[in-house]
Amino acid sequence: MSKLMHHEKKIADEAYFARQFFISYYYAWNTGRKELLYSLYSQRSTLLWNGLAYRGADIVNLYDKIYQQMCFTSFDYQVIDNEHMLLTSYGMLALDNDPSTARTFSHQFVIEAIKTSPQQTTVTPIILSENFRWIVKVDSGLFKEVFEEYDRGTQTP
Repeated sequence: MSKLMHHEKKIADEAYFARQFFISYYYAWNTGRKELLYSLYSQRSTLLWNGLAYRGADIVNLYDKIYQQMCFTSFDYQVIDNEHMLLTSYGMLALDNDPSTARTFSHQFVIEAIKTSPQQTTVTPIILSENFRWIVKVDSGLFKEVFEEYDRGTQTP
């Protein structure tokens, strides 16, 4: 196998892993979803919460406090164009179990399909108040394939 073919196979394998990780962790289990969000928040982001910026250990501590009180109530996705999809989950959050702080929130994932190595891209979250956003970059062919399966109803999350 040539170096180029080996490199292309490695990129495809990494993109496949990234896709499987996202789908299995986000869709399947609450604990898996927590691990995914924890990884994204703690390694690659600044969290903006009520006008304050959090990083590192601070973000993990705040994240744990926030996550314990999250309850996902619904989930939706829509195709934006050939390379982008918006996934949104909606829920309710109350800090310190105080009903007076209760508010609805949404997690919005913009899935951008690109032909590149996941190792050469970054997951860039822009997190504002109760709206959580980040970009997950995967191989466009795999992106198209997996979400066509969902559209046809041949897979279930």
